[in-house]
Parts: sequence; C-alpha cells; structure tokens
Amino acid sequence: MTRSLQKLPHASFKKLPEFASISKQPEKDRPIQTSNRSLFILPQFIGHTFLVHQGKIFTRFKVTPEMVGTKLGEYSFTRKPNIYKKKKKNGTKS
Repeated sequence: MTRSLQKLPHASFKKLPEFASISKQPEKDRPIQTSNRSLFILPQFIGHTFLVHQGKIFTRFKVTPEMVGTKLGEYSFTRKPNIYKKKKKNGTKS
C-alpha cells in the first residue's frame, strides 16, 4: 500500500468548532481564513468562501457541491504557470 493511500480524510479538530459556529450563521459572505491546505472539504462548507494561504498571499474561492471530498490546497496554486514569449518573426522579402 502506498503512503498516500494510508492517509485518511481528516478535518482539523482545532478549527471544527469555528466551522460549526460559522455554518449555523446565515451570513456566508464572511470568508474563512486558513493556512491548512490539507483540510478536506466537508458538506457543511458548501456555499462558504475560503481564503487559503498560498505561501505569500491568500487565494479566495467559494465552495461548490462538486468540491466536496477534495482538499483546500487543490484550489490554491503555489506555483506560477510558465508563460513563454513568442519568437518575433524577422521581416523577410516576399
């Protein structure tokens, strides 16, 4: 069995009371700020906005039903995408 299969879904026990109190509140516009990228998205998080730490800044996203069961870090990229510049075409005679 590989190591990744041994890791079970978990939720931070320190943050669960905070998440439980937030899920009871009718206002879901206030973002939940966290640095825990390995936290699994639970069904009670649907509709809430999260600010997930990306190493330098926080990334904002809203949880949808399709995201349940994935980790918060999957939606906050830590690396910049590579963008290569196009080569300029030299002027040729036609």
